[in-house]
Amino acid sequence: MSEGGRPEWPATESAESALPGRRLSALVEQAARCTADCCGAGSMVVDGADDERPAAVTHPDLSALVSVQLCSGDGPIRTALAGGEPADSADLLREERRPEYRAVALDSGVRSSVTLPFRRSTLTLYSFRPGTLGGGVRARAGAR
Repeated sequence: MSEGGRPEWPATESAESALPGRRLSALVEQAARCTADCCGAGSMVVDGADDERPAAVTHPDLSALVSVQLCSGDGPIRTALAGGEPADSADLLREERRPEYRAVALDSGVRSSVTLPFRRSTLTLYSFRPGTLGGGVRARAGAR
């Protein structure tokens, strides 16, 4: 109760902060800041219609990595969702899987990535250095 005897209502979300794109942007920014050796992050909502999949990335160059996966139907997002497990690419320079994703990633300077599947979304972390994301991120994701 407030001083005037009126019940205190929880603060409501502003219409702007309730938008999926805004919330995804906040998520990817926080994930990139909180993960050592991470140079950027991306997230995509996978619940709902195929033509409406909100996505957010921390840097414009990373949007091409999401796009190439959606266009080719291959990449860590699909692998993580299909298996229900994190999909990592420890060193894209040496990897032979996912050739289209690999080419775009290397062109953007990304050497490694890990994609974590969630019930209604994915979270992908990127690094300029090989072998820096997989193990530690997998361990923390399993602790959730």
